[in-house]
Amino acid sequence: MMLRCFSALLTCCCVLVFVSDSHAQELLPGTDREFTQKVLDDIGITEADLMQFGVNMSSRMQEMTEKFEERFKEPPTSKNYREYIGQAIDECGIPISSMINEELRDFFTPEQYQKIQTRLFQLTYSAMNAAENDGASVEEVAFAGAGGMATFLGPPDFLNFTDEQRKQLLELQKETALDLAGVVIPLEEEVNEKRRQLNKQLQEATTDKEREEIRKQQNEIRWGDEVIVPKIKPVFMKAWGKFKKIFTDKQKAKIEEVMAEMPDYLWGALPGNKGKERPWRPGPDSWRPGMGVPKDLGDAPREAKPTPRPEGGRRFPGQDE
Repeated sequence: MMLRCFSALLTCCCVLVFVSDSHAQELLPGTDREFTQKVLDDIGITEADLMQFGVNMSSRMQEMTEKFEERFKEPPTSKNYREYIGQAIDECGIPISSMINEELRDFFTPEQYQKIQTRLFQLTYSAMNAAENDGASVEEVAFAGAGGMATFLGPPDFLNFTDEQRKQLLELQKETALDLAGVVIPLEEEVNEKRRQLNKQLQEATTDKEREEIRKQQNEIRWGDEVIVPKIKPVFMKAWGKFKKIFTDKQKAKIEEVMAEMPDYLWGALPGNKGKERPWRPGPDSWRPGMGVPKDLGDAPREAKPTPRPEGGRRFPGQDE
């Protein structure tokens, strides 16, 4: 479980929402080929392009994957995970994100690469904001966690991060990975110990009634999203709060602009938006604060000027106009 969890984390699975049909199914529950086709059309690529990109990435990732799996032959424990996983992130995490970005830039056109970056950011930002709500469902929080992995690709170009901001993000990424490990590893150890004890009891049971009761306890052990997600939500929310503090005011304004242009098909893919109608929002050409008085109003309706008061005399309340 830990190997799978951190392998997914460090290899930035979320980018594959936009380049792999199988991973889109994994990270976007309920998505189908119609959604995948909308993504392909939006970016301007074909299924053949998508498959070729997967082949290229698989070839480049092979050596790094083998190195990662070799390091995790012995799984980390609650006693050594900070040093164990911290070293793995230093050795594998940053090179992997650089490798993925290089392949994305090499394979796609500049316009397509920027579109992928933008869509990933829009998806992640929306998902994390939705997960902040107290009433967020397990599915919404799990989705946000998967989307949060996109930050391991680094900030999108349109935010123009400084070197200091990139350093802060790298530190936050490592801190968050270790915080997640600090929650997940003890949980996994606890579950494994319960299973070990019950298996031993089952072997030593002498009656059918005893065996039936033990099997019932085995079936009651839960190790899925309904158990893990509520435990790791505080970790995601802590990281999300720190992540947003990295932005400058100028970057925050740019984010508002980018989020306003999130396409409907992507908005509708978020778990909390299934079956909902998207609220009205200004279009890209709509007036925004700071833009000044519109110059070309065309035939837009204008507020009628008040009728001038007649000369002489004053008008009192209740008097006919």
